[in-house]
Amino acid sequence: MKISSLSLVFCLVVSAISVFSVVSVVPVANAQHQLVPQKINFTEFVGDIPNPDRGFYTPGAGGVVPDTGGTMGGGSRTGLTRISGTNTDVEVRISYVAFNLRNFSGHARVEGVTENAPISAEGLAYYRRTLDSIRAQDGVAFMQHSYDNRAWDIEKDELAFSPEPYGQCTVPGFEHLNWVQYHIKQLEPIWRENEDIIFAHKGGFFGPWGEMHSSEYGNSTEAYAWLMQALLDAVPESRKLAVHAGAYISWYNATHGTIFTFANMDFLPVPQRDTPESRFGLLNDSYANGLSHMNGMYSDMDSFSEGAQILGTKHDFDRDKVLYWINGQNAPIGGETNEMSSRPYDSPPSIFYEASIMGTTHLNTGWYGVNHKRWEDFEYTEANVTAPVFYPHNGKTVQVIYDPVYEGRNGLEYMRDRLGYRLVLREALANDSIAPGGDLHFGGKIQNVGFGNIFNRKNVYVLLENTSTGDVYKALTNLDARDWLKDQNIPMNNRPDNTDSWRDMSFSVNLGEFHKAVPPGDYTMYMKISDPKAKQEHLRNVRFANNDTPDGPMWNAELGANRIGTTTVKSEVGSDFIAQYQVGDTGPGGGIIVYVDPSGFDILTDPQNQTSPARVAHYIEVGPEDIAGGEPVTWASRDGIYAVRNGIATYPQFGAGQYNTGFILRTTDPVVNPGDPAAPAAKATDEYVNNGLSDWYLPTQDELLEIRAYVVNNPDDEITNGMIGKTYWTSTDTIRAWPVCIEMDANADWRNTGNKFDAAHKYYVRPVRAF
Repeated sequence: MKISSLSLVFCLVVSAISVFSVVSVVPVANAQHQLVPQKINFTEFVGDIPNPDRGFYTPGAGGVVPDTGGTMGGGSRTGLTRISGTNTDVEVRISYVAFNLRNFSGHARVEGVTENAPISAEGLAYYRRTLDSIRAQDGVAFMQHSYDNRAWDIEKDELAFSPEPYGQCTVPGFEHLNWVQYHIKQLEPIWRENEDIIFAHKGGFFGPWGEMHSSEYGNSTEAYAWLMQALLDAVPESRKLAVHAGAYISWYNATHGTIFTFANMDFLPVPQRDTPESRFGLLNDSYANGLSHMNGMYSDMDSFSEGAQILGTKHDFDRDKVLYWINGQNAPIGGETNEMSSRPYDSPPSIFYEASIMGTTHLNTGWYGVNHKRWEDFEYTEANVTAPVFYPHNGKTVQVIYDPVYEGRNGLEYMRDRLGYRLVLREALANDSIAPGGDLHFGGKIQNVGFGNIFNRKNVYVLLENTSTGDVYKALTNLDARDWLKDQNIPMNNRPDNTDSWRDMSFSVNLGEFHKAVPPGDYTMYMKISDPKAKQEHLRNVRFANNDTPDGPMWNAELGANRIGTTTVKSEVGSDFIAQYQVGDTGPGGGIIVYVDPSGFDILTDPQNQTSPARVAHYIEVGPEDIAGGEPVTWASRDGIYAVRNGIATYPQFGAGQYNTGFILRTTDPVVNPGDPAAPAAKATDEYVNNGLSDWYLPTQDELLEIRAYVVNNPDDEITNGMIGKTYWTSTDTIRAWPVCIEMDANADWRNTGNKFDAAHKYYVRPVRAF
């Protein structure tokens, strides 16, 4: 299948439908077109829908980072997994990646380690290789770090519970940091390299198990504050932190000069999206525990109250205040249950109620099986679900809203499927055909029936798959999946008839805005939702929880996208163009056709002063080989050529390549310096002849971007696969010394620039022709 790339801009519209969209045609606001119902099954599939950034996680990835030796730690834990203590399976998409840094702490009681030290080069390589192995699978990493040297095996010993590398860093230039901060600084580049596969960071680093308690640092508001700031600075801004409430309050007070405690935390402002405050979620390693045998309060074994004593007193803790703080964070919330839990907190339907308040996103498959079995034994019926729940911590009785979709299932299945976000398409309408230059409109509604929301930003694309050729066109919308919020009421109502919780997901685009024309034909429309920095096209994409349609599956695993309808792009009336070539065909010059425009594009003789009618071309053909000896060359043969003319030197658009190439070699423009007849890149294309054709030239920026889209999406093409990973020159000169060059890699910057005549800036040359 040949795949091309598009860029689109969209706006919002509204609509209304039923299960298979049997409603009247609905007009789109500010448009002359009408939308027709799409053949989509709008009912929810009952069962596990694996998705990134949500669900049950499995521990076991990562490991003890070595000072020397070692290849890598435990790899991805994703895949089909039995939830401990039960007969229920889950398709895990979160690996719990725990790295132990005890070999670099002189306080961790590791034999032979007496001083704090930087993480070694071999240790960093081990760390990086571990994440590389996790990247290879379809899942994300929940990151955690500790210095613990098996403190749980040592009889109560306060020193063993403080394994962190205390003291200031001694590495020259970093003496202003302590050792924990320096280790975080060392790991920062690796975290940024792997931003797209990170689910969230657990606060970590302090105390036994890295659970942020019991140690000297773990009992200090000052230490909490600097650790939180170090993580905010080093963890990619798009990713969030799961910490104790006390850690957040300590950081907030230090940052804003406030004096919040657990007693008044209900006055903490609800953070705005994309602020540092919004990056904090909750770590709860005694999830749904209820009564704590340690302090006699309903603090989930102190996971809810951690930090209360160092901020004020333990009696400042109020379960409801913590719950409602979490409710406003829209961040990762979860952890693991334990064996000392109490009713009703650890059982359905209470767990459904509190999960919907917190927005629970993740739980441990491996701990604790007794609780998991209790959930599995709960039959999901209206009578059971709506049974009154009395909470001893506040003396209130509550009820959960029953969802008939899960009638007869068990409580564990319901928890499994509702963790985090769960998206069900409820409406879909589109114009059935689009005239040349017309508008594509889609009107849709979506319901998030999960406990939580999407909190890591996602790009939302529309894919058009040609039903005849299989060509796929990819378009970035301006939709933000983080806007598709769950029902905001308590108790949460995720019943399908709660239309107030349906969110808009509509868009509109004019075909004339496409940088690559979509040829006439019939198309299946898909929506693809993925991380903005995704490095693997078909992994970690978001799947809707709809049942399949009569016309085909809702989920296209090959594309990693959800079916949303069909449309037809019409042929231009009166057009006499009949395509002789398709993308991927061998062209007349012996190269590959990478671009077809039925409407045509102009071959420009002077992009700024076009005085005569331009020749119209419909195809871009990339040559069959690298030229200029097949080796990287400089763009120019001498330094100091070209000044800008009217704000530009040479041009980026389709159709300007022949003009650019001639200008580089032969310009006599009095405003600029003379041409460079020996310019290696332009000269090689100007002199190139293949299959008797000599109209080759050095491609423009936009043409080479189109070539890159073809190259990276068709790695098996024998003519272009040798281009993968190389950087190529264009004929587009930005300013006096820096023409555009483009790397043939899906993860590369959209473009780069290189110095014209600098031996450090030599790149490859591939000729193209337009006809």
